[in-house]
Amino acid sequence: MSVLPKTVIVGLGKTGYSCVEYLSKRGESIAVVDHQVSPKLLGLLLTEYPEVPFRPIDQAGDWLASADRMVVSPGVDMRPLYVSIDHADKKEWIGDIALFCREVKAPIIAITGSNGKTTVATMMGQVIEAAGLRVEVCGNIGEPVLNTLLRPEPDYYVLELSSFQLEYVDSLAADVAVILNVEPDHMDRYATFEDYLAAKQRIYHDCRCAIVNNDQPSTWKSVQLLGDIVSFSMATDAETTYGLVQKGQEQWITGPDEACVDVSDMPLKGVHHWKNAMVILAMADALSLPRQAVTSVLKAFTGLSHRCELVAVHEGVTWVNDSKATNVAATVAAIQSLSAVCNQRLVMIMGGDGKDADFSSLKAVFEEFVTHVILIGKDADAIASVVPVGCSKQRAKTLSDAVNMAAMFVNRGDVVALSPACASFDMFNNYEDRGKAFSRYVSEL
Repeated sequence: MSVLPKTVIVGLGKTGYSCVEYLSKRGESIAVVDHQVSPKLLGLLLTEYPEVPFRPIDQAGDWLASADRMVVSPGVDMRPLYVSIDHADKKEWIGDIALFCREVKAPIIAITGSNGKTTVATMMGQVIEAAGLRVEVCGNIGEPVLNTLLRPEPDYYVLELSSFQLEYVDSLAADVAVILNVEPDHMDRYATFEDYLAAKQRIYHDCRCAIVNNDQPSTWKSVQLLGDIVSFSMATDAETTYGLVQKGQEQWITGPDEACVDVSDMPLKGVHHWKNAMVILAMADALSLPRQAVTSVLKAFTGLSHRCELVAVHEGVTWVNDSKATNVAATVAAIQSLSAVCNQRLVMIMGGDGKDADFSSLKAVFEEFVTHVILIGKDADAIASVVPVGCSKQRAKTLSDAVNMAAMFVNRGDVVALSPACASFDMFNNYEDRGKAFSRYVSEL
């Protein structure tokens, strides 16, 4: 192009393409760059938007230097390039979430966390629908947020947000915002855990109501919160707004005024699911939604695919797909949850791309609950190093081999779970691809 672009879109994945559509319709001067020479959506870009130029990022130095604004896709880490771009500190660095927030008028419910955010976002969307209201659930779940602007504006937007998305949000100004939890993850992207935490904490900027985790005060104590603050915790104390109370022989999720639901009535079991329920109740109260809408969802929701999903009971052996467990904390939670329903032995299939994770916290749950670990993928040896002596371990070349290996020694009453504690990209396209493959291999037994 003879005229240098005012805005450069970095990354031509689904999010980057949605930014092209959004900004082109507004007549803005844009160009697109990507680390790949020929990304998958390049053909579509050239067909639908021939006026929008594209270059590999290493051939776009003049575009990067001259642009006033960089719209960065969440999958792109710009920090290695930032120091080489002329006047980088003078540019506006944003993502699609920032563009979206400047456009919408409906209240935003924003959810982040290392684990559980897709489940909570999905359930919150169902609560809003149960209250008879219109909702869009988007962000890190489903389609890019800018695509939702093509439809009539709902009563609420529920945004699931990753740390990568939050890096390029200047002011989210959510009506309600929550950090569910923060555990070490994406250490291949962040220099320190503190950098990862700081990205998550951006969700609270200018929010009307912050829902905070009193079991992890480090997730919010350092943030200046200007709006309302409500808290959730497994501990029973005067500082916690939403928690767990004992009523006779039963445990109930409770709010500031009354107990809401008996946990025995919830299909999803385990501490992490109870804490998710506290958050959903807190968000609903902050939005003045009816309690009946909350309880109906909590009593009916059975979980999402690839998250401790029952695949089959084959010859008395239970097979569980927890492929979404892409970090250590998620697998620890899965092991603790599965141990409560396992009558005999618990066999874990684990491994993949560990993203520079520390696997040492697995040792304690291995010792207490797990009898066998079958390891696959890039970081199999790193996980093997923390498997205790009393727990047997084996190495499999493929996930198919791991399933067949487990099938050879398990007995009636045993549970076999794929819960990798790792990303899937060393062997599969994504965690869904990995989970579907696992389910297919189990069905072939």
